[in-house]
Amino acid sequence: MAASGCAPSRPAAAWCRSFPPPTEECEMADKGAMDKMKGKAKQKAGKIMGDERLKGEGRADEAKGRAKGAMSDAKENARGMKDSMKGRDRS
Repeated sequence: MAASGCAPSRPAAAWCRSFPPPTEECEMADKGAMDKMKGKAKQKAGKIMGDERLKGEGRADEAKGRAKGAMSDAKENARGMKDSMKGRDRS
């Protein structure tokens, strides 16, 4: 392996286990971002090829991604309010 600075110094399996598992909000936000990117790509491809159906699918995917992101934000805000009402600080 080249010493690029991003390669783990430990074996990959041990390196991956050292990170906490992703939270549900993180996964939902990631899926939302992925849907938005997929939607933008479909829209551009549809525009280039003159395919209105593909452009429409892209708009739908992008809207789906925005909705997932909004749900993730709402869950995080609700969790923050719940914790602040209990007197805990989220850090």
